[in-house]
Amino acid sequence: MVAENGRQALDLLQNRTDFQEPALLLLDVNMPGLNGIQFLEAYQQLPQAQRETTIIIMLTTTMDARDLSRLDELNIAGLVSKPLTKEKIDNILQLHFQRQLPG
Repeated sequence: MVAENGRQALDLLQNRTDFQEPALLLLDVNMPGLNGIQFLEAYQQLPQAQRETTIIIMLTTTMDARDLSRLDELNIAGLVSKPLTKEKIDNILQLHFQRQLPG
C-alpha cells in the first residue's frame, strides 16, 4: 500500500485489521501534511495491537540533531539514507523479516 502523506498513512494503519502479519512502513522525514516526526507522534496514540507488528524505517537525507534525538524517543526500527535502493530494501527485509526481494 502507498500513502501520499502522513495523514493517509495513519488512516491506512488505523483501518488495518490483519495484525498477524508484520508490516513494514517506510516513512519519509519530509512529507506533506504531517512530517515524519509528527506522524510518529500521532502513531504512538494508536492501540498497541496496531503498533506492535509494524516495523518503521525512517528515510532521510540529513537530519537536525534535535530531530535525531526525538526519533530515539519514538520507537523506530532504523534510519536509512535516501535514495532507497534495492540493496537497502534487501538489507531491511533480511534484518527484520529474514527475506529478500525476488530477482
